[in-house]
Amino acid sequence: MTRIGMLCVAAFAAATAAQDRPIDVLRGPDVDAPPTIVQRGMDGGLERVEGRPEIAAALALDLDEASRARVREVVAERSARMVTLLVDELDAVRAITDLIAAGESDAARLELAAIWDRFEAGRPHTPLLDELRAVLPGNRGVQLERVVSEYWQVLLAERLGPERAGDAELRERVRGQMAFELFQREIREAYDASLRRYRELLEGIYEAVEPTAEQRAEIRGIVLDHIERTRLRATPAERRGTMLEIYRALDGDQRERLYGMLLRQIVPD
Repeated sequence: MTRIGMLCVAAFAAATAAQDRPIDVLRGPDVDAPPTIVQRGMDGGLERVEGRPEIAAALALDLDEASRARVREVVAERSARMVTLLVDELDAVRAITDLIAAGESDAARLELAAIWDRFEAGRPHTPLLDELRAVLPGNRGVQLERVVSEYWQVLLAERLGPERAGDAELRERVRGQMAFELFQREIREAYDASLRRYRELLEGIYEAVEPTAEQRAEIRGIVLDHIERTRLRATPAERRGTMLEIYRALDGDQRERLYGMLLRQIVPD
């Protein structure tokens, strides 16, 4: 075979080998995509991130483990502040739960908005942005701000629709509403992590002893005073003391039923 023939055979072999390899026609160029938390669902709509967008954005960045640890510390501190807020605002939380029980949800939202004002003046929509930016290295803080800004732009555009997206005043009002929704979610998560067990305890006591309206109010006051006094860090002795106060607020038969309820928690049926 001539040299030209051998070159032709080699070229053909290379070409057919390339054809045998699958080609991903949908694959883009091999470049690093910028970080983003904007993800679309099957219907094309924006998929909401879990929790605060600032946190999701920080975790979407290319960070070393030390930086990720600092981000987790900021997140943990935020969670702790939310729980502390509930304890500090215990009277307002009690008022909110009473309003919700009475079916007055609008008044409950106003009370919660007042708590927000006292906690974060100006009701910011990205309250963790500065704290997270401060713990990030190099230009990651700039990237964080861009990722968060992009997400909020898409979020607002989807909520407003194309016909209203250009209304600056409306955008600001809707941004505030959505920021309040995020704050409400944080409060609910903090409540579930801290005060919910006390609500479940009260419900269990009420069901077991069937207190009068006066006894119910007294028991609730004892528990709320316990929370405010111990700030969710009660010692075993303090917990026993509170249960003894509840015991003394009851009558003979009710005391037996309370004892039975507590005994079942130690020795289940």
